[in-house]
Amino acid sequence: MKRLITTAGLAALGAASVAPTYAQDAMINQKPWSIGASLRGFYDDNYLTYPKALRDRPGFDDNTFGFEVAPSAGINLKNEQTTFGLSYLYTFRYYIDREDNEYDQSHQVNLKLSHAFNERFTVDLKDSFVMAQEPSIIDPTFITYPARAEGDNIRNIAGVQLNAAIVENFSADVGYNNSYYNYEQDAGDLPIGSRSAVLDRIEHDIYAHGNYQVLPKTTLSLGYRYDMYDYTSDDLFLPGHPGNDRDNTSHIGTLGIKQHVNPQLDVSAEAGVQYTQYDNQALFEDDVSPYGAASI
Repeated sequence: MKRLITTAGLAALGAASVAPTYAQDAMINQKPWSIGASLRGFYDDNYLTYPKALRDRPGFDDNTFGFEVAPSAGINLKNEQTTFGLSYLYTFRYYIDREDNEYDQSHQVNLKLSHAFNERFTVDLKDSFVMAQEPSIIDPTFITYPARAEGDNIRNIAGVQLNAAIVENFSADVGYNNSYYNYEQDAGDLPIGSRSAVLDRIEHDIYAHGNYQVLPKTTLSLGYRYDMYDYTSDDLFLPGHPGNDRDNTSHIGTLGIKQHVNPQLDVSAEAGVQYTQYDNQALFEDDVSPYGAASI
């Protein structure tokens, strides 16, 4: 699936912070919990996150000053085998010159759980829930719809990964990720091409990697992943075609490398081939394409 990466022009003019988010001060003060809040003023030169072609229209104005309030709370618990983290962040952002809906609100809840069964086997669980309007919050990795979305739009990403040290210098990991997207705009707001028709979906990602440590800080990997995109809306994204006509599955084979720079920084990249099959063969053709991913 083609995806678009974008950034919004948001400049902070000043900020007052009580405490950092996600219990970072707990690591310093040895406290299992933290609470905090921040207040800042900002200037946003593109609060709708529209592309330049739309913003250059005569009389179009989408810049404004504003302020943001963001209280947060978090807890981190750890013993010899298990680590648990839970955080909540609420953000209220007010746009002084925005014509409609002068404010945005977002709720973000993150959960992490790691457990070591022994020196060789560990399991990691995670969940991230968001209710927001900003595309970079709803879809932080690959922004599939760059414009701001009205209403309470929901995204939840959950995953589990099992890690195993098989023999010296060789390990494996197996995991599953589930992503859920639900946008408020539907056929009642826009008969064809609503955000629900285009974006409402459940993504399933099953993967496995074999990892070989060739150097003390360098690891090579061979991987396979099976992705399934299940579009959940019956609204029309094209005339005569509901959203679920876009259902597809992918098989992806990859070669990768991971470099451990220091305890705070890892760099990784992988490349391979992706074969995508579509349920609706009349609308889409099966496709073979290159695949690539990188992270820091």
